[in-house]
Amino acid sequence: MSVVELAQALWLLVAALGLALSVSYAGLPVLGQGAFFAVGAVGTALLGPGGAGLPLGVAALVTG
Repeated sequence: MSVVELAQALWLLVAALGLALSVSYAGLPVLGQGAFFAVGAVGTALLGPGGAGLPLGVAALVTG
């Protein structure tokens, strides 16, 4: 397992734990976090190298 794969796995683990804590304590699903994540992902895809041609880091900062 490379360092990049480990970092990706840990990032997803942190995201899952954040959602699990709010759902377990409140008993309600939190859809707002998923919506913000989706808006950022779509914006990065549209502005990134596959869309408008901005570098990936710049596109992620702009959509953030």
